[in-house]
This record gives sequence, C-alpha cells and structure tokens, in this order.
Amino acid sequence: MKATKILIVSAIAATLTACIRFDNAYTYKKVKPELRERVKLADVPIDLLNATDTVYRVNANDIKEFAKQHKDVLIHEYLYCCKGKYCANPWAVKKFCEERGITYCIIYTTYDEIFRLNTPTPKLVIDNDFYDTRWQGECIDRFEKDLMGISPKEADYPLYFYFHDGKFVKGYKWYEDIEIIKIN
Repeated sequence: MKATKILIVSAIAATLTACIRFDNAYTYKKVKPELRERVKLADVPIDLLNATDTVYRVNANDIKEFAKQHKDVLIHEYLYCCKGKYCANPWAVKKFCEERGITYCIIYTTYDEIFRLNTPTPKLVIDNDFYDTRWQGECIDRFEKDLMGISPKEADYPLYFYFHDGKFVKGYKWYEDIEIIKIN
C-alpha cells in the first residue's frame, strides 16, 4: 500500500512539472508550412529586431551578445501554457523591468501559439537545429547551460535569467525575486 502511494505521488509530481521540462513539444519541424515562412534565423543583433509577426530562432550566444549591450538584462524563458505559480504574463514582467531600468527579453521554448500571441518584444524562440536534438527538454537544457555556464539542475531550473554588464549573475524561478546589482 505504501509503495502504491509513493508511486501515485511520484506520478502526480511528474505531471505537475511537465510544464517546464517535456520532450514531445511543438518544434520547428512541426510548424505548418504556411507558417514556416514567418520563422527566420536571427542573422542580425537582437536589438535590431522588431516586435512583428516574424519569429526569430536564436541560441544562447545570441542572447549573451544582446546582454552585453545593456547594463541590466532579464531574459524570460516563456512557455505559453504554463499555469504554475512561477509563470507570469510577459506584459507584467516587462512593466516590472521598465520600472527598475532593466532591459527585458522574452524567449519562447516552443512554437506553440507563438504565431497568434501579441508580445511586448520581438518573438524569439530557441533554435532546435543549433542544439542538434529532437527532444525539446534536452534542447532547453542545452540552451540554459550555454546561457548560464552551469547546468539547469544546478541553478534549480530557473525561468528568469539576470545579466549585469553582460555577465550572467543568477537564474530565478520568479522575476520579482531579482536582486539588482547596485554599483556604489
């Protein structure tokens, strides 16, 4: 009986965390042909992209280059269907950042619903081809490791990545927990 309860609790926990790490995601290869023409590799700096209907594929190097151009940057890894306590509306996060002088950048982990979403910044999505895996969870892990320089597990799987003077400072589960670096 005890083993059954443990199995049930484990199954429920795995289901609840599936929003963050999953492997059967809507990747570029699953995008409908008529929408693929709106997906482009980001071949210019992120600062030069506009919030349009175009979706730009990026990797961690693109994001780090973007962070080098600004004093304080918050990268928001966004999954549209996330309903957990650490999931936030991009417009609320953008407002939070503007009030604190932080440059805000949102990156989507999948193509789910990205084409119909109205977002406050250019539509950036992790480039699956760059990370050479068909498993979305593995792709996200590789992207985050490249972005932070440590494994996502070591950083406790953050959704928000704070950079100061172009250097990764810390990953956070909740954007309001960010401690902005103060220069004396």
